[in-house]
Amino acid sequence: MWNGIVLARYTEEGSDYSLYEEAEEILKTKFDHSNFIFTYTNFKESAVLSGIGTRAKNSLIYNRKFGFQSKICSFMFVSKIVNYPKVTPNKGLLDLCDGCEDCINNCPVNAIHEDWIDAKACDNHIGQGIKWFWYDKMQPDIPRKEVETWVSWETMPVLKWGQGVDGFYKMDGYQLKKDGKPIPMTHCRECVLQPRCSKAPILDENY
Repeated sequence: MWNGIVLARYTEEGSDYSLYEEAEEILKTKFDHSNFIFTYTNFKESAVLSGIGTRAKNSLIYNRKFGFQSKICSFMFVSKIVNYPKVTPNKGLLDLCDGCEDCINNCPVNAIHEDWIDAKACDNHIGQGIKWFWYDKMQPDIPRKEVETWVSWETMPVLKWGQGVDGFYKMDGYQLKKDGKPIPMTHCRECVLQPRCSKAPILDENY
């Protein structure tokens, strides 16, 4: 039974969650609010199964209209959806990745490999960007040499946010806010914007 819908929108910020509210408003115009709910699921798998994206060698989802710069969300309906378009999802690797190793060669921590991703190396590298952002904004009474020893999530203490040098910072779930407004997290951008990926440009405006 098919009773779900997957939506995608262009965004260059990994912390941009406005699509969720926008998508709900769009659905409200056509469906009774009680008939659908937002679902937290494996969005990559949802994108693949819905046919709106294909998994690339870097493990990200590539959309023919938005490239890698897409935010994905999904909703489930109580009733079965009828007259939905028939799609044949591509569960394999993105065809554009054939013979290309841009992401492998440009990953700063060698986390991307031909057939697997070193998730721990990736996560730890992201943690380094977050810790220095925290250190610069919060200016804690901690020696810089001590912070340099925090090389993985296991060695890092829980980062405490609050009044910083240029505003009030709060971690709301996975989203960082400054003075109540969401801001992008400082981290590795290679897998978010793919500046050195030759396949990142949008290929089909009408997709």
